[in-house]
Parts: sequence; structure tokens; C-alpha cells
Amino acid sequence: LGGKADFWLMRLTEVVMTIPTLIIIISLVAVLGPSIVNIMAVLLARQVRQIGIMKAIGATPWQVVGLYYFSVASLGALAALVGVPLGVLGGKAYAQFAARELNFNILTTQLPVWVYLALGAAAILMPIVVATFPILKGTRVSVLQALGDHGLGASGEGRGWEAAVSRSGLPRPLLLSLRAAFRRRGRTFFTVGTLALGLTIFATALNLRATLSHTLSQSAATQGFDVSAFLGHAYPIDRVAEALSGVDGIQEVAYWQGGSSAIVYADGTESNVYPIVAPPVPTRMLDPVMLAGAWFDSDQAMSVVVNQQLTKVEEGLVVGRTLDLRIGARTERLRVVGIIKEMGALPTAYIPQQTWLRIVGDSYSTTNLRIVASPEAKAAPRQLGRRLESQLELAGLDVSSTVRKAEHLQVIEDHLDVITNFLLASSLLALTVAGQGLISTMNINILERTRETGVMRAIGASLRDIRTMVLVEGLVVGVLSWVAGLILAIPLSDTVSKFFGALIFQTPLDLTVSKAGVPMSFVVMVVFVALATASAGAATARSSVCDALAYE
Repeated sequence: LGGKADFWLMRLTEVVMTIPTLIIIISLVAVLGPSIVNIMAVLLARQVRQIGIMKAIGATPWQVVGLYYFSVASLGALAALVGVPLGVLGGKAYAQFAARELNFNILTTQLPVWVYLALGAAAILMPIVVATFPILKGTRVSVLQALGDHGLGASGEGRGWEAAVSRSGLPRPLLLSLRAAFRRRGRTFFTVGTLALGLTIFATALNLRATLSHTLSQSAATQGFDVSAFLGHAYPIDRVAEALSGVDGIQEVAYWQGGSSAIVYADGTESNVYPIVAPPVPTRMLDPVMLAGAWFDSDQAMSVVVNQQLTKVEEGLVVGRTLDLRIGARTERLRVVGIIKEMGALPTAYIPQQTWLRIVGDSYSTTNLRIVASPEAKAAPRQLGRRLESQLELAGLDVSSTVRKAEHLQVIEDHLDVITNFLLASSLLALTVAGQGLISTMNINILERTRETGVMRAIGASLRDIRTMVLVEGLVVGVLSWVAGLILAIPLSDTVSKFFGALIFQTPLDLTVSKAGVPMSFVVMVVFVALATASAGAATARSSVCDALAYE
């Protein structure tokens, strides 16, 4: 039991140490999102004439660029004043969580000065890097072009697309919405990519949860017993059976043999000691998932099956290999006939019970009990385990441990929830950033079409018509993001499942696609589109027809 606890502690440590890397990736998505680019693009577009005037009175291009770099750096410094303290508090909270899960004490919560300096520098420099392209593009305009600028909507980008859409035969309002959605194709695809990435992470988290849940269910189905008990020594089966006769709630008991073993290498040295289990063949108590080879046939003597954990610590364990296995005082040559997948198990070897009896020669003793609970006792396996352990100890038997299958799987599930819940929270953070980008993109698109919407309202279009067009525009961007997110989620989910399977269970997991992934990601997309279009529609409603027509 101690070995199994150490095994899970090591696996959980690796998982907990992986999560900060995911946090860094999510934070980079937040910083590299479209919000900074859009803010700088609209700011520069609205100040083109001011840029022209500054250049006309003698400002150099680098002086103009420096003004905007200073603005971005100031925003980054203000963000650092808020974000760095919150980040430090969040890091300390996560450290406390990790310490509680991994059972160690935190010796200090004081961060070195360089950490604060690094966080502050990142808050200032990373937005500058992201904003460099729109700043250089917006300030490259000549004096003549700047002074003759006619506002945000003057660009001719996307005219070829507009002509193609106009010839499609679609209804006029839909044509206007499609034209607006792809008027600035670079901005649109950047927003689609960011929102698709958030939806991809969200769908991946749901798929990983479904995969882990399926794996747990699969593991439960391989075990046809409810409670297992491990004895410290081999005891006569008659004595054990007599002790169990006084325990209520037992429907069936299987007496297995087993103990410890070691692999003897060619140079005469031995491996670490590994558990060896000898179930009867055939048995209804165990129906393992095979990764390679096959489970024992009734006539397969002098053969061994290993789990995937043992193949990870002992290189070269493949089906068909023969190995020398020391069991007790004897060393026997056995042939590997299969590799099984087990969750939460120590590196273990299995041999048929008849092989064990041939080697050890004791057919009257047992060390390993597999117990099927009666229907009324299945609802309370903990009480059955306690009664079982108490009765065995009362009979003078040394009980190493009792393991309730349901509780064991629940412990694994609780640890896995740490991963899936974190991924879901991270995906919501990424979606929030992407949603902010969509909102800013929609508002900039509306701002660029201020005079256009003023003309439409002047010739009879209602605010409801304008808002419907804005909604269709937002849905076009949202649906593209949703489809792209679902397509990207499949390979990413498969990669993440294999990564966490190898990290935790020493074997890749088979991907299970969440049934809730498609509808839930669609609902999330619709919510963000609704927020974006509501914000853009409110901006349109605040502007009168006269103000819209006079806008530059």
C-alpha cells in the first residue's frame, strides 16, 4: 500500500508541476490576443491627421512612433500595478494547493526581487512587441496622405471580396453583413483564430474529461470484484475461509496466490522487487484490457503477463520475450504472452495459479483475496471492508491492506478532476480574452461604418435593421470560429489525452469525444457573439443620423 501511495504521489507531482506551464501558455494567448492590436489600430486610424500635422511641423517618424510606444508602455505599467499583485497571490494560492495535495510544507512565501522585475518587464515589453506592427503601419503614412484622410472607413481593403459577394444573388441585408464581416479580412481572421483557439481549449477540456471518465469506467469493468484484501503472510485457505464465514455481505470469495518477484538479468544481477499475482485461469474476477498479446489460456503454463507500468521501468519487456523471474528461492524462465493496461497499479506481473503452484508447491495457502459483495452490501463497500479487516485481524491474520474498488476509483477520479477542472477554468479565461477581442473587433467595424450606417438610417433603415445586420456579421465570425475550434479540438484532444495518459498511467489514453462538447461550445460562442453585437448595437443607437453623416 505504501508503494502504491508513493506511485500516485509521483504521478500527481508530475501533473501538478505541468499545470504552471499551461498557465504560461494561456497567459501568452491573453497577451497576444486581438485586443491590443485592435485598440492601437483604431487609435492610429482616428489620429491620422494628427500624425500628418506632427510630421508637417518637423516630427521625425521615430518621434511619432515613440509617442505610441510610450502610450502602450504606460498601459502595460498600469496593467502591471493590478496584475502583478494578483498574479503573486494566485501563485501563492496554487503553491498552497500543491503542498496540500503532495503533502509537503512550504518553507517560504517570499519571492526574490527578480521575479517582480521580470513580471513588470513582461507587462510592459510584451504589449509593445504585439503593438509594433500596427504602430509602424499606422505611422508610415506620408504628410499628404495623412492630411487628406477621410476617416476610418476610407480604406479600400476587401473591394474584390465585396464585388464577389455582390454577384452571389443573396438578399441585400445579408450581402451587407457578409461584406462588413470580411471588409478587413486580416482583422477578421485574427479574431476568428483567437476565438477558435479559446473554443478549441474548451472542447479539449471537455474531451479530456470524457476520455478520463471512459478510462475509469473501462477500468471498473475489468474488475469483477468489489473488495480485495492482501495478507502479510500466506495463510491456509481453510483458516481464511473460516474467518470470512462470520462476515455479512459477502457473496463470493476467490483465493489468489501471489507475493514478490524480481527479474534476474543476464549478468546475474536482479531488478527491484515487484508484486506478482497468481489468479486462477480462467476467472470471472479479472478481464483486463490488453495492450499487446493476450490473456492466459488454460493451457499456458510457464508464461507471464505484465502491466504497462512494468514495461516502463523494465526496458525490452515485449510479447514473446523470455525472462528469468525469481519467485521465492527459485528462478524460473517464463515467456511474456501479454501486456495489460491497469490504472493506478504498481508495476506488476501476473502468472497462472497453476504455474505458481508448480513453482512454490503450496496449494493450500493464499495471500490475496478477491471478494464480490452481495447486492445489499454493494452500496456500502467501506463498511464491508471494515468488517472484513476486523474479522480477519480478530482471527489472528496479518492484513496488509484492504482496497475497495469503488473508493480506489473515486480517489483516482478526484485527482483527475484537478486536471480537468483547471483546463476548463483555463479555457474560460482564454474564451474571455477571445470574447473581448470579438467585442473590440465588432465595435471597430461599426465605428468604421459610422457614415455608412448613417446613410442607411437616412434612407429608411431602422435601428432594428442595423442591429440585425450587426448580429449576422457577428454570427458569421462566431460560426467560423466554432467550426475551426471543433476541427482543431480533435487532434489537440488526442495529443493531450496521450500526454496525460503517459504522464499519469504510463500508457496513452484512447480519445473519447464528449457528447456535450459540440452543443456547449456552440452555446458559449453564441453568448460571446450576443455580447459583442449588443455592445456594437448600443454604440450605433447612441449616434444620431446627423452625427453619423458628419463623422470623420
